[in-house]
Amino acid sequence: MNIDDLEKESGLSRKSIYLYEKNGLLNPEYKNGVQYYNKTDLFKLKKIKALRNMDYSLNAIKKIL
Repeated sequence: MNIDDLEKESGLSRKSIYLYEKNGLLNPEYKNGVQYYNKTDLFKLKKIKALRNMDYSLNAIKKIL
């Protein structure tokens, strides 16, 4: 799925998704410079979202994942 689909499915903004990717929490597949995400990435984002709602820091989330 592309970034637009991932935004809709996860309920997170593109900016948040890119932030999590930059911090090593997501590792999308790249084809011709375009990011493609799979169901595992979506599951991870939902988990990250839940942990962030419980006030976990990005460093704590990295350790959990």
